[in-house]
Amino acid sequence: VTLIEENKYFAKELKRQEKLLKNSGIDVSEASATPPKLRVEVSIQLPVSETITDDINMVFVPTITAKENGKYEFEFAYSQHADLPRGKSKHARMIVRRLPRKRIVISVFQNFQSKKKNAWFKKSSSPQEEIPPLFLGKVNIKLTEFLSSNCIADDFPLVDSGGYKAVGGQVALGIRTGIPFDPESIEEKSSKQLQIAPYASMSFTPI
Repeated sequence: VTLIEENKYFAKELKRQEKLLKNSGIDVSEASATPPKLRVEVSIQLPVSETITDDINMVFVPTITAKENGKYEFEFAYSQHADLPRGKSKHARMIVRRLPRKRIVISVFQNFQSKKKNAWFKKSSSPQEEIPPLFLGKVNIKLTEFLSSNCIADDFPLVDSGGYKAVGGQVALGIRTGIPFDPESIEEKSSKQLQIAPYASMSFTPI
């Protein structure tokens, strides 16, 4: 995840934190001194199995957070896998039917540390107030690509919840599978079967 400073939701939250610090008499530079905590949720709109039709869900958290020239870069140095069978099983046929109209939705959130609730009396442990994560944007990828191709790798801009308007920031990722899901396209378009190394930023592999 890069260019997060250009994200309008992130920038708005940063200004809010700076205002709170200023009102408290604290140096506003502290608002940007601590790296933001990000979480990436991936939803593959395909059934987990032939009996469990829920979407396949994954969660990624950064393993490396770097800052250079005032800009953060979040790296996800590991992959996750989803079992997507081929053949004539019910599950395999369900996947092929859904590929042309379903998507992979990648949502980026900013997490916040819980804060203590105000209390009129002392306790051994103060209750914590959970702060809901801030939605920073999402990426939509059409699964129909995997009917005739075995990988997607690019830098994708974050868009709003409606999926149309860019909000700033981008996600660099690679998604790959062994062979395309359409048997005919394997023979007719074999040149589209690519082999790529896992993307450093984030990758997951349907197999």
